[in-house]
Parts: sequence; C-alpha cells; structure tokens
Amino acid sequence: MSAKAQSRAEILDALQRAQRLQGAHSTVHGAAIAAKVGINPVDLECLDLLQIYGPLPAGQLAAHAGLSTATITTIVDRLERSGFVLRDRSGPDRRVVLIRMLPKALQMIGPHYRHLMERLTAMHEKFTDEELAIVARFIEGTASAVGAAVEALRHETDK
Repeated sequence: MSAKAQSRAEILDALQRAQRLQGAHSTVHGAAIAAKVGINPVDLECLDLLQIYGPLPAGQLAAHAGLSTATITTIVDRLERSGFVLRDRSGPDRRVVLIRMLPKALQMIGPHYRHLMERLTAMHEKFTDEELAIVARFIEGTASAVGAAVEALRHETDK
C-alpha cells in the first residue's frame, strides 16, 4: 500500500511502531557497546550527552539525563575512575566544576559505532536534502517531547 493510500491513522500507527522499535534497538545497541568497553549503559548515555553539549556542571548533566544529582555523582565517579571524564575546575570561577569528556572515551567507544554509522550513511543516500531536513526537524521534535516527558515523570508525585 502506498503512503498516499494509507489513512493518517495508519501512518501514525506505523510511525509510532517505528519509533518504538528504534528506541528499543538503540537501547540494546547502547548496552552492547557499554558492555564492550566495560561501563554501564546509563554511563554511556551520559558520555553521549557530554559529547552533544560539551562540558557541563554535574547538575546540568543530571537534568539532561533525567537523573538525580546524587546518581550523576556516582556515574561521574565511575567514569572518572575509568579515565573517560575529568572534573575540571579550570574556568574563571573555580567553584564551578565542569564534567569534561576525555579523548580516551571517544577513542575507546567511537569504533564500536562503525557498523551503525555505515548503515546510516547508506540510508541517508536514499533521501534528498529536503527530505532529510524534514526528518531532522521531526526527530528534533520527538527528542524534545521525550525530554519533556522525562521531566514530567520526575515531577509527578508517586501514587
């Protein structure tokens, strides 16, 4: 059935299923990479956030990860012992401690993404720049929606 022959409900169902599968596969992929480099999957996600946002104070990293500051402290302790991050007080305000990802993290983790990156690059070639721009806009929107949902869950009172 072509996309034009599908109803909006069918398209949205297919989209939701695809997003759920992508989320599940991404979780499993991340866990496999984390196991290969000897870290926790959540620790790997925190490294990814540091790669995206750059050095961050622990509180901001906690907020981006949807975790408590106590949990982030434990994660940063593990990552620091593994040589993947550094607590950096070198800025103008030495009271501010930035969590900085070290080159070792990318050197050890990056190669494990090779298989995924090869497949994504091949897939990207099947789309026009205009189509990719629409996909990028959609994924940015879904990432924002998921982030807002995590924040809402954190602020819900337990029943």
